[in-house]
Amino acid sequence: MMHPKVSIIILNWNGKEDTVECLESLNHITYPSYEILLADNGSTDGSVEYFKGTYPEVEIIENGENLGFAEGNNVAIRYALEKGTDYILLLNNDTVVDPGFLEELVKVSESDSKIAIVGPKVYMYDEPNKVTYIGGLINLYSGNMRYPYLNQLDVGQFNKEIELDYISGCSLLIKKTAIDNVGILDPKFFLYQEDVDLCLRAKKKGYKVICVPNSKIWHKVSASVKTSCISYYYGMRNLFLLIKKNSTFKKKIFFYPYFFFKMLGSIFKSILKRKRSSKTLFYIIYDIIKGNYGYQKRC
Repeated sequence: MMHPKVSIIILNWNGKEDTVECLESLNHITYPSYEILLADNGSTDGSVEYFKGTYPEVEIIENGENLGFAEGNNVAIRYALEKGTDYILLLNNDTVVDPGFLEELVKVSESDSKIAIVGPKVYMYDEPNKVTYIGGLINLYSGNMRYPYLNQLDVGQFNKEIELDYISGCSLLIKKTAIDNVGILDPKFFLYQEDVDLCLRAKKKGYKVICVPNSKIWHKVSASVKTSCISYYYGMRNLFLLIKKNSTFKKKIFFYPYFFFKMLGSIFKSILKRKRSSKTLFYIIYDIIKGNYGYQKRC
């Protein structure tokens, strides 16, 4: 049996302890043909020096600054593609993997040339039998997202492969041939929704996006994001960008008024309750109107 080469890309930003636990779990995987590329986004916690001394087999790419999730990974993706890889696996540093997770992902991906992106069943790190965010389905009229099996205990109800609109970027395997047609992550997103955008672009090209329940990982969930302000700002701003890029004119006619009325309603409520979040809400609308994407210091 042929084993395509997989480049596992882990993005680190001041996450030494989480990254070490992730790397240790990768030491036990059964898939034989892979490399690990660790992209560091300008860490200041001494993690790069530690990784160099402890994991000489891991190739470290120093970005020198915090490029965000999208471009931080893109640097390593470009490097891996130049070296001639067959697959790119994006893997969050705050994950722990099952030994067979990569073997299962590659097996399903290789079974159909139309499958571009696959992801595992993702469990909560602190509740090892509870399924967490694996990806989902999106309504392009409203931007509302639905997350199958979210926060459900696994009692065997989710053991068949399912096709989704997108796979979570915490563990996402994509074929090199699909990247050739679809492209890499869009740095305009900086943080959040870049995985959704990648998957929607793939689906527009006729590819399938599949969750593989026989592949399992455990995720600590948003360990690198400490404030709700950051989550809300990038989540809402990037949702608008996501729909703008990937929806049809007909659906945008419904989405744009719905989105802005929703935001204005939230601003009105936050002002009445004298919440600090009203400033963040104003920034979201302002940056959307001005086209200010990528990194913005708003929190």
